[in-house]
Amino acid sequence: MRWWRLLFTVAVLLLLQTTVVPWLEVAGARPNLLLVFVVWRALRWPLEQSYLPCWLAGLARDIFSGGQVGAFAALYLALALGIDRVRRGLFVEHMLTQVLMVVAASLVSEGVWLLVWFHRPGVGWWPTLLRLLMGTLYTAVVTPLVLGLLWCLGWRRG
Repeated sequence: MRWWRLLFTVAVLLLLQTTVVPWLEVAGARPNLLLVFVVWRALRWPLEQSYLPCWLAGLARDIFSGGQVGAFAALYLALALGIDRVRRGLFVEHMLTQVLMVVAASLVSEGVWLLVWFHRPGVGWWPTLLRLLMGTLYTAVVTPLVLGLLWCLGWRRG
């Protein structure tokens, strides 16, 4: 595994996530570029080569989001393990498969995070659910762009 390229890729995605993505916020929803990387990595590489990069992407998100450190690291590692279990029967090269896996991963990881760590007592469930659905949709829409960026960064094989 080429660690320098992996660290560079996570750094680029993290830089975009923390600088550009806040400007793209729509109705409180933002796309999650690191989640697209996690799903793509878990779909295209063997588990032995994907669990550490997925955990690293989650840790990077934890550190730079100011939230519960370790929450997304654990969630993204669990996503990598779960995707590894189901990917054998999927057409992982197809864009639709990748987008649908991003939707499922977003609903699971962001849903757990919103319900466990973000939801505030006294606030109704509707705003939390709406934020989850909007963020998931937004992440799915930008998935082809992020995958194109990964292609430009030299990630050609899986």
